[in-house]
Amino acid sequence: MSQRGILDNLILQPMMRRPPGDEEIEIRVRATGLNFRDVLNALGMRPEDSDALGGECAGEIVALGKDVHGFCSRR
Repeated sequence: MSQRGILDNLILQPMMRRPPGDEEIEIRVRATGLNFRDVLNALGMRPEDSDALGGECAGEIVALGKDVHGFCSRR
């Protein structure tokens, strides 16, 4: 979001892909969701939350960090 407080300020921004860290999982995202907490965050009503929205997603695991165990990926 370019500025908190107005929902019209929400924009999609591309992110540079990077390999997962040692304890991270890379997911090819197929669907995302915003919940009410995200709306409150975007409106600036949850200052303790980070600026990132949409932490909920569904997809497939495509890469694992070297210290991740118990998940499957297509390698």
